[in-house]
Amino acid sequence: MSSPRPRVQVTPPRVSVAKPQVRVVVPRPGRGGGRDRIVAAGLQLFGTRGFSDVSMQEVAKTAGVTKAALYYHFTDKVDLYTTVALQRIHSIRDAMDAAAAEGGTLEERLIRLAIVGFERMATDVYAPHLHAHQHLDDEHHMQLHKAMDELQEPVVRCFAEAGPPEPELAPRAASELLAGVLFSLIFAAGESNPESTLPTGQVERATLAIRLFLRGYWSLAEGSGPEA
Repeated sequence: MSSPRPRVQVTPPRVSVAKPQVRVVVPRPGRGGGRDRIVAAGLQLFGTRGFSDVSMQEVAKTAGVTKAALYYHFTDKVDLYTTVALQRIHSIRDAMDAAAAEGGTLEERLIRLAIVGFERMATDVYAPHLHAHQHLDDEHHMQLHKAMDELQEPVVRCFAEAGPPEPELAPRAASELLAGVLFSLIFAAGESNPESTLPTGQVERATLAIRLFLRGYWSLAEGSGPEA
């Protein structure tokens, strides 16, 4: 019986990423700040129980407001859920902008962005998006889609700023191709296939994928070799 092949060893570059946080206002009964408290209650309840299992009465009670006040700020549960989901997506965008702005090589920037994605994409983007397909109308659904599409802008900017000056593959096209690879890693179970020789850690897998991608990306650039 042959011995299992050793897994590929990947050492990610030393990059630090500030823990992305959703700004949450703790719901407290009382006057003032009603909309913020309602959104905070929505973040808490929808985040743990999804769309169907949360009633507007529960949101009002958790926020410490009357149902009349709740409906003054939000037309219905779909309107509130969309607002809460957009706040989560926008907070990820803020974290991605901050990660991209720290500078460094293209590889370092992309790995920082991948880490942000692993921290938040599954819970704060794809879970709400799944509920959107089930419960939201086309107008609110498209609001979420637009915000999700804009998440690639920090990645596009990294390719534009740290990539070759005259790339064969445009920054947006490179961002879209790389996103397809990395998003699959977000949901990949590290040890789902015990015979796999790929690294088990998400960051190590992302580093391997990004390095392989960048080899091809730089080789396509006219007059450019692999990134130093």
